[in-house]
Amino acid sequence: MIALSLYQNLSMKFEFKNILEERIVLNTLAALILTIIISSLTADIKFTRGVLVGGILALINYYWLDASWRNILEIASSSATGPAIPIGRYILRYLTIGIIVYLISFYDVASILGILIGLCMIAAGILIEAFFLLIKTLTTKEEGI
Repeated sequence: MIALSLYQNLSMKFEFKNILEERIVLNTLAALILTIIISSLTADIKFTRGVLVGGILALINYYWLDASWRNILEIASSSATGPAIPIGRYILRYLTIGIIVYLISFYDVASILGILIGLCMIAAGILIEAFFLLIKTLTTKEEGI
């Protein structure tokens, strides 16, 4: 129920470019919620906070990366000089996430290991989607073979 409301809020705020992107975000949210539930039952609160913060940072990073690359490619295709400012934003994205992770670890708010696991949630969403597509491909019968 929580995942569905988060998904609906995300789909209203962000325009998904295609169905694959939408399914990857949904898989990422499902993996993040499942990981948070498991870590809240088996680990301490700092680790669970780390997973939550890392997952949120991963989703923010995903959308920021998408916007940065679209901007870089748009400017690169329209001008001959090249995109100097969008590349700076691309680097600023990593610096911002690094500073946030540093401050969280400095003030001992959350576990670094939990943050790293949370940051891997996009990869988990992509792997889940790849697994679903593999199963769909293997179970779908093709005519004429």
